[in-house]
Amino acid sequence: MTRLLRSNKNSRAQLSLEYLLLLSAFFSALLLLMPLVQRSYSLALFGFDSRQAVSFSEEFSETVLQLSILADGSALSIDARPLHEWNIIARGKTLSVSLRSESLGKTKDIETSLATGVFFEKSFGEKTTIILKKNNGKLTIDSYP
Repeated sequence: MTRLLRSNKNSRAQLSLEYLLLLSAFFSALLLLMPLVQRSYSLALFGFDSRQAVSFSEEFSETVLQLSILADGSALSIDARPLHEWNIIARGKTLSVSLRSESLGKTKDIETSLATGVFFEKSFGEKTTIILKKNNGKLTIDSYP
């Protein structure tokens, strides 16, 4: 009888040890896959942010065109929601949006032509509203987070 109890306790301990070994092997495999998953996630975010920047530059161009037709005192606003830091430079009839991902070490530049000359420079990494106003036939730009 005592021999039966001892073998039962030994088999339980061995079974628990086997489960722990399987569990540690599973988590070790997950740890090996984590850098791949993280890189894929960063690439997806960068791709989404790039599309947001393209959309923003097109909307900015359309807004400048609309304001060139509207009367003095008109104002329109554009919302930008970057996931990474954006650098926006408008010089003359060219708008350049540059975004950079630190984790990937990648930079993407997007250029768009504008209907009229605008001079503006801003860097931001959070939701920002840009207000374009037409005063005396010229466009002025204000922004606030």
